[in-house]
Amino acid sequence: MNKNNSLTNNSLMSFLYAILIVLLVIFSVQLTMRLKVFFNIKNNTGKLQLKFINIKILDYKISLQNQCLCLTNKKGKNKYLPLELNQQSIQNYNDFESILFRKIYFKTMAIYFNFGIKSNAFASAMICGYVDVFSKIFYSIFKTKKSELIMQLKIFPSFNNNVIKFGFKAKISLSVLDFIWSFIEANLTKQVRSLKYKENDDARK
Repeated sequence: MNKNNSLTNNSLMSFLYAILIVLLVIFSVQLTMRLKVFFNIKNNTGKLQLKFINIKILDYKISLQNQCLCLTNKKGKNKYLPLELNQQSIQNYNDFESILFRKIYFKTMAIYFNFGIKSNAFASAMICGYVDVFSKIFYSIFKTKKSELIMQLKIFPSFNNNVIKFGFKAKISLSVLDFIWSFIEANLTKQVRSLKYKENDDARK
């Protein structure tokens, strides 16, 4: 009886170890995802999508409401993300972005911009020209940090309509483990900074 129980326990432990190893492999493997952001400033409507093997991980309609980014899912439920630009929120974002940025492998990136002022072809072409120049400067800087990146620019004016549209597409590789660890590392950095600020405030009193 004891021998049978021992064999059962060993089989169960082996099964659990196998599941753990499989999960670690899945979490560690670089997953290729496609990010798409589109926004029509004039109509205050847009789209946010994140796909993995044609499976939509994120799929939201976006708009700006009361100084918040409104995310609306297919069921019509809304989420509101405050667009506060205070020092603390900017620092928290920079921590997470800088840590995660090191772990992302960029494959392709595309920038789309369409601008037009009706009956003013000169202004339409000029604005698009400036955006094209700044986009290429951004690409040059970005390329120094992510040499593997291939970038595409689709910038063009409209001469018969009043329109402001922009879009962003990216094909990236990132592991789930890297994303989770980046989130944890950013929060630890935030807590350490808060403790330092508190110690400095106490020292001044």
